[in-house]
Amino acid sequence: MINKFAKTLPIIILIIIIIIGLALVIISYLPFELVKTEIDIFTQDGTFDFFTAGLLLKSRFVGIAIIIICWIFSTIIKESQQLFSSTISSCPSFFKEIGHNFRKIIKKENKTHLYTFVIIMAIAIAIRLYFLLQPIRYIEASTFIYYAQKPLFIGLSDYSYTNNHLFHTFLVHIAYLFFGSSLWAVRLPALIFGILIIPMTYIVARMFYNKYVALLSAGIVASSSILIEYSSNATGYTTIIFFSIAITALAKYLINNKNSFAWLLFAILSILGFYTKPIMLYSFGIVIIWLLASIIFRDTKLTHIYLFKNLIISLIITFISTFILYLPVLLGSLIKQTTINKNIKLSWSDFITVFPSSMHQIWSQWNRDIPIVISILLIIGFFTSLIFHKKITNYKIPIILAAFTWLTFLLLIQRAILPEHGWLFLLPLFIVVSSAGIIFLLGLVFSKMRNYKSLVFSIIALILSIGLGFTVFFSQSIFYSNEKETLRDAEEITIMLKYHLKSGDRIVASPPSDLPLVYYFNKHNISTDYLLYTDFYSSTRVFIIENKSIKQTINDVLKYHNLSLTGFSKPELFSEFASAYIYKTNNLKFESKLILDFREYSNGEFQNSKLSSDKKEIIIEEGENKLKICKIPITINSGTDYLISFKIKKTENLDNVIYFDLFGEYYDRSEQEFNLKPEKISEDYTQIVKVLNSNKVPPNIDIYFRIFTYSTGEAIIKDLEIYDITTCTQP
Repeated sequence: MINKFAKTLPIIILIIIIIIGLALVIISYLPFELVKTEIDIFTQDGTFDFFTAGLLLKSRFVGIAIIIICWIFSTIIKESQQLFSSTISSCPSFFKEIGHNFRKIIKKENKTHLYTFVIIMAIAIAIRLYFLLQPIRYIEASTFIYYAQKPLFIGLSDYSYTNNHLFHTFLVHIAYLFFGSSLWAVRLPALIFGILIIPMTYIVARMFYNKYVALLSAGIVASSSILIEYSSNATGYTTIIFFSIAITALAKYLINNKNSFAWLLFAILSILGFYTKPIMLYSFGIVIIWLLASIIFRDTKLTHIYLFKNLIISLIITFISTFILYLPVLLGSLIKQTTINKNIKLSWSDFITVFPSSMHQIWSQWNRDIPIVISILLIIGFFTSLIFHKKITNYKIPIILAAFTWLTFLLLIQRAILPEHGWLFLLPLFIVVSSAGIIFLLGLVFSKMRNYKSLVFSIIALILSIGLGFTVFFSQSIFYSNEKETLRDAEEITIMLKYHLKSGDRIVASPPSDLPLVYYFNKHNISTDYLLYTDFYSSTRVFIIENKSIKQTINDVLKYHNLSLTGFSKPELFSEFASAYIYKTNNLKFESKLILDFREYSNGEFQNSKLSSDKKEIIIEEGENKLKICKIPITINSGTDYLISFKIKKTENLDNVIYFDLFGEYYDRSEQEFNLKPEKISEDYTQIVKVLNSNKVPPNIDIYFRIFTYSTGEAIIKDLEIYDITTCTQP
């Protein structure tokens, strides 16, 4: 039965992949409008901007590439069937051995040791659950809103932002389908992997060293402040950490055990790590270097040929499968963004200057909430472990040496500085190595208490875990961490605004405040149209969110959106929260007298310009380089503050400045004029708002609002309105 399944499955997989390739080729020949219309149905806002005609064309070449790869693979189908058959056959023996070792530990292990591990796990789970419902952070909100809650074919193909950790996005999407958009559901995958890191660290430490090192390592990891934070943070970093530790444990098993299924599992975990984020290359490379070194230096019971053969097969499976999984991303011509990060390759001088401070930041992050004494002990333990490696363990090549070799190579090649959280995969390994040195030194201190060794080390691990846990709990550093910036009072602000927002209101917020507000607006059934998704300048009132945690100002928020408060009243403090100020400003148009709109256009004078057929647009005609002018009569008093509001767009041929002013016989003052340069006008409508003062207008003369230019290109102006705002309070 197993042999039949092993022969059939590769063929089925091959056929499915060929069908996918053919589908891509066929779809690429369909009209773009037809395909986009079908895809847009699945998006939240009704349009999938990521999908373009160029992308549709590229799908044809990807489909052809898939078919060619499958054809090449079909030539070695028999060999693949044999390999798969041996792999499937070894699966039961692998799990049987794992189960046997687990039962052996449970039965024969010292009960104090086991109970201590259970208590450590309980501490780890409890403290992670405590922080699980902290306010959503900006990056979490962006992952969920832009990727995880969308259909998978969108969420797993859009890599416009490298925080889209694809496998994690897939898991969050599944959690969303089953449990909805509750905060605990969005964070569930990160929480599960964050908890699994602890037993996996125990396994790695026990395999490489001994049970005492394993218990101490698990205790420290369980109460590590930064690992707790990322366990309650909906990003893929705990997933990466788990896969990094898991393949390390498998590598130790594979170096001395013949099992094809274990090699396949090694490849699968590596693939999932890469599919979460390409940064998996760092930890994957460490493990591969350690395996190669162990083979070369004969630190194995198995033959070189067997190990090299399986290692090469595993590498091929890993890289081909990763390439296939990333095809939807590569299809979008975002290959540059699928690299390790968007880091710029630094010059040697800059790299040497920046690198030490980067390492200091990483060390500070790893040791957050850890007393200085414990930090020093970890350093002492780390170097003790390296110096007395041969006395502490029975394997030849220190894995930390493989880490140093591979990471040095990558850093020198890339000359890029990873963000601090990019190095979190290395933290459990550092803790394991440090714990090994600490246990070695403690063994020397308590050498005369061998009968109580298990009890003493269990008490030390437990006290350390509980102590660090209490430190994390009482410091609340996770809640106030700017590791992933946010608007901490976003939900409270949402609830407050829910009872004050009216039709025509808008909310202006910039990162890291905007997306948390979107998340909570959706949660509390408030339309997100209020959040600047419609025309700002047509709003009645505007609420501006000023984030205290990053020392934002109103100008910072407006500048991010390229907005101006011209035409609005002076912002007044509306409400204050621990993390934000809320300001309110009114649109002066709605408190002012309208003195010109489209109904007056037909009274104007036009030279090389005209009105549209519906009389609502002013068109500056394309043509020779000569004066093009539009004059519309306006009734205005001397000393009047007036607001001018309109939308304008250009053709690509616009090549000269467009001027706007008040004009009359014997009245043409430069301070009553403003202009728009061609580069400031886009080919889509841009909203323009200006406030001027009709200073010293002579009595009894005709005054016009004038638009003129010498451009050869075309421009269109619509929604031109002028208001008397003399009695309004301006900013």
